[in-house]
Amino acid sequence: MGGASTAAPIDAVGALYWNPATISGLKESELGFGNDMLFVDLDLGSSVTGVGSGSSESDSSVTPIPSIGWVQKLNETTTMGLGLGAVAGFSTNFPASMTSPIQAPQTLGGFGRIASSAEFLQVTPVLSLQLTECLAVAVGPVVTLGKLQVDPFVFAAPDNADGVGGATYPIGMGSRYHFGIGAQAGLYYTGLQDITLGASIKSTQYMEQFRFQSQDELGFQRYLKFDLDLPMIISLGAAYHGFENTVLALDVRYFDYKNTQGFGDAGFAADGSLKGLSWRNVYSIAVGGRKRLCENLTVGGGYQYNPSPIRDSDTGVNVASPLFQQHTLHTGATIHLTPKVDVSMAYTYIVDAEITGPIITAAGNIPASSVTSSLAAHLVSMGVSVRY
Repeated sequence: MGGASTAAPIDAVGALYWNPATISGLKESELGFGNDMLFVDLDLGSSVTGVGSGSSESDSSVTPIPSIGWVQKLNETTTMGLGLGAVAGFSTNFPASMTSPIQAPQTLGGFGRIASSAEFLQVTPVLSLQLTECLAVAVGPVVTLGKLQVDPFVFAAPDNADGVGGATYPIGMGSRYHFGIGAQAGLYYTGLQDITLGASIKSTQYMEQFRFQSQDELGFQRYLKFDLDLPMIISLGAAYHGFENTVLALDVRYFDYKNTQGFGDAGFAADGSLKGLSWRNVYSIAVGGRKRLCENLTVGGGYQYNPSPIRDSDTGVNVASPLFQQHTLHTGATIHLTPKVDVSMAYTYIVDAEITGPIITAAGNIPASSVTSSLAAHLVSMGVSVRY
């Protein structure tokens, strides 16, 4: 349904993901398992007038995205739930290049090989209370596990320990999973005829400082660190149930990147380290629907739009974090194997997107330069839900 689930509980995984209060709207206890397979096409090209131009494709392969949702009805007014799943991440793997200026060796003013990966998993225990016949309220902590790897590690000052050529950035690959903590709360209202309403807030996820075991140009130990949190997310939703065996839903969502450590900070520090990714706050709109065609089959689809959090002018500092998709299309079906067991399959297409800006270095923008990132992605999903 394109993520339009703040007021439309369909299954345990979806209900726990965007609005924990909607687990009170599920009719039975439920256990759900799912896995997404993400296929991403990433391309990076750059040019400097009078110097040269070139492009290359990222060897990102396939990224698995697991999810688990468990909802237990304790009594008529109390429901507990537990979610576990990947909530954010990316992967890039661009080779060094002698034709693309931004991928030229660091000693020649480029960044050389550009590789990165980020994985964020969240555990979300929640308790939802049916306060009145029409209103449910839920609250719970959010525990996050995050791992980040970046090469070259532009968030640290470059060094010239060997005294040969210019200073170069170290490699930020020797890291572990780091912990974070936050909270979430939600409301779910069913007092209107054929219409349900929902609202939720997921607080900023405060991560411990990311730390990396690295080395300088001579191979001696160098200890790197970077502060990065996950943004606050506010969701509002409505769903219409007036048509037989049909649900139509609309969600509006707000992401507070600008005020989040690591995302909102901009520019290079005096020592040549990058302070942050300079992302802006964005909203998203999701619309979706599903219809039960017969006893054994339900079909659905949706569309999601959001402006890119990365401005064109900041393309040069986000070549390793290219999350600038804007249009996403979803379709899928659920096969009801028995009255208690469902198998779901879905396909998501992230429509081709592109951003272009100047090549940015600690010394400033390179004159007459250009760097372009483009992406498209395909997501294949499968899941099983068992009610009891």
